[in-house]
Amino acid sequence: MSKPTAQEALIYLMVITSASDRDMTDTELARIGDVVRSWPVFADFDENRLVRVAQDCQKLLQEPAGLEGVLALAAKAIPPRLHDTAYAAALEVATVDLEMRLEEVRDDVPVAWFGCGTDHGGECGAGRSERLPVRR
Repeated sequence: MSKPTAQEALIYLMVITSASDRDMTDTELARIGDVVRSWPVFADFDENRLVRVAQDCQKLLQEPAGLEGVLALAAKAIPPRLHDTAYAAALEVATVDLEMRLEEVRDDVPVAWFGCGTDHGGECGAGRSERLPVRR
């Protein structure tokens, strides 16, 4: 499988978020479709490819590298200017059912990966591998 485009990688993140609690609800899947249809970052994405891209993500999750491998692919494919968008897309899916289970909130995801501080010169995550604060 070839390196995903930035758009495909954003979809991977939404699929991973939806599947993180092992229950991909129709509401979550519909929200992914809504995001792909309405967000400017997907303006030139062929909506008919959405199911195929989601299936590709599922196949990648079954490979030996699993989740970490998919996250690494996404990190390489998503340019820094879209890190905040990646975070927002994942959050959009995680909050669709008005609750976030612990499985959907990973406290070991580097803040810098999502662009907190790295894109905007702030201190949060600037060159460090800080973690997202999670209240439990």
